[in-house]
Amino acid sequence: MKTFLLINLIVCVIFVNSDKGKPLSLPQLPYGIYRLKFLGILRCESIKSNDKIKYDVHVSKKSANTTEVVGTVTNSIPFDDSLNLELNLAVKDSIGGWKENAFLYKSPKACSTLMKFLGPAWTVLVDSAGHRNGTCPFPKGFYRLAGIDTDTFMNTNFPKSFFYGTYKFRVTYTKNNEVYSCFIIVLETFLLINLIVCVIFVNSDKGKPLSLPQLPYGIYRLKFLGILRCESIKSNDKIKYDVHVSKKSANTTEVVGTVTNSIPFDDSLNLELNLAVKDSIGGWKENAFLYKSPKACSTLMKFLGPAWTVLVDSAGHRNGTCPFPKIKGIYRLNFKGIIRCNPTRSNNKLIYEFYLSKKSANTTEIKGNLTNLVPFDDSLDLEFNLAVKDSIGGWKENAFLYKSPKACSTLRKFLGSAWIILMDALGYKNATCPCPKGFYRLAGIDTDTFMNTNFPKSFFYGTYKFRISYTKNNEDIEELSTL
Repeated sequence: MKTFLLINLIVCVIFVNSDKGKPLSLPQLPYGIYRLKFLGILRCESIKSNDKIKYDVHVSKKSANTTEVVGTVTNSIPFDDSLNLELNLAVKDSIGGWKENAFLYKSPKACSTLMKFLGPAWTVLVDSAGHRNGTCPFPKGFYRLAGIDTDTFMNTNFPKSFFYGTYKFRVTYTKNNEVYSCFIIVLETFLLINLIVCVIFVNSDKGKPLSLPQLPYGIYRLKFLGILRCESIKSNDKIKYDVHVSKKSANTTEVVGTVTNSIPFDDSLNLELNLAVKDSIGGWKENAFLYKSPKACSTLMKFLGPAWTVLVDSAGHRNGTCPFPKIKGIYRLNFKGIIRCNPTRSNNKLIYEFYLSKKSANTTEIKGNLTNLVPFDDSLDLEFNLAVKDSIGGWKENAFLYKSPKACSTLRKFLGSAWIILMDALGYKNATCPCPKGFYRLAGIDTDTFMNTNFPKSFFYGTYKFRISYTKNNEDIEELSTL
């Protein structure tokens, strides 16, 4: 199993001394020396601009530890001190929303002010754009950024300590109340504790104390960044996790995918947890914590606590205990429902009005009526169509198709001894084909009856829609879907 746990004490921003500003209004966030992490650079959507100065720039991942700002700048007018500069800071709160206008700053002489704030980073920025002079004004023209390492912006005249958090930093140039340019930098200031847990099943029962850098400590929330397969360790994939994180909404991230157990996940396996932590310069400190134990399933169940039940229930393992079965094997049937496919169609010749009824905590029965307007015999054809529920809750249709003539004899052969019990419960004592025209009442037949049939005794575990159709001369006589 491969899993990422992220303790995120995050974030990053640019903060300034103000000519004309509003004091910071921030949530309760930790404070200290920070590193910057650029998440994105966006055009402003809520503010109309004439785009006389246009930034088409974005962040690009150059390597695992390096992010660059790349793109183009089009100055239809010089960027000079005839423009005004406005900085507007929004901070992400504890529930994922944005607290707008947490800090406001306005100043004339946009070019000189920005050059003062950026300090040494200004020279790197304008040099990358090909403006070798490096002073104000920044002339009219089209400029291509060669690629500026975002770490460049750690070397500015902004404060070196700040509140850790996630910020939207909006930069606006104006003149005579007209907006000439507007863009947003989304970034974080952070001390980042990155807990990567790669779970491998090995032999051992030992632990190693935590070996961590000097990091803040306290109650945390988890932020999952990813779930990856282990590349450096060879596995036979007898238990295979093809899972990933998926953003469901602004505030909700889900783990989705598939788990394939070619063998049961049980206590014959051993469990190893290995923790690496990201240090202050972006590298990984390997083996910061090691834990090894026998009885992998029971140990993991104990660690996860209530989350174990939610996890295994989501995977369809309703029992919720160890072992977690292999994906294919001897099974039990759990009937969820019986549904007519086309109940309003007027030409149904065989009408099944069946439903499930809970007789006791452990017993479910099928009850209802069967109306044969024609005999159920071998002049009809039989079709089975199987749909399987996938890992994200949708249906994969036509996973299995089966067609056969002689519907009555074929179904009787498949059902085996369950056919006799079914016919007897309907009041048809002869139990042979054909099943005559007539009205039949099903008083109640235990669904466990259908464990004793001639269908395969081993199958893939999952949730299925099993559609049964009877046809004649390509006309549907009746369709019945068992969920």
